[in-house]
Amino acid sequence: MPEPATPRSRFVESPCWIWLGATNSEGYGALSSKRIHCETWEAVNGRVPRGYVLHHLCRTKLCYRPSHLLCLTRGQHTALHMQDKLLWTHCANGHPYSEKRDARGHRWCRVCQREKADAWRRRNIAVVRKRDNERKRACRAALLKEIGLD
Repeated sequence: MPEPATPRSRFVESPCWIWLGATNSEGYGALSSKRIHCETWEAVNGRVPRGYVLHHLCRTKLCYRPSHLLCLTRGQHTALHMQDKLLWTHCANGHPYSEKRDARGHRWCRVCQREKADAWRRRNIAVVRKRDNERKRACRAALLKEIGLD
């Protein structure tokens, strides 16, 4: 297939065709109401069958080169991305994941979790203080009852 001749693309050191036009909320190149990689796939290979999705072999959302796209079932696509996630060692912010996994096999970034909890506490300080005071009162009442001073 010939190289694309459009002002909305550029060639970089990689073999990808990078889209420079508009993008959608998910970060894919957008042309009118469709994703550019879907338009390119359909121009070369025909419509994507129902229940199938396109996967970027190069892992670059803005790439629309047909040879970098693979048509997979949704299940295959999900399984492929789940395999990738098992190999990740750091979160999107660069913090290392904890070694422990939850019941579903997920790992968490302790730093991001702590930052998220701290931000929630700052936004909801009145709620946190009220809850903490109620807990203290309940503990104090239980202790006094236990030692017989209620």
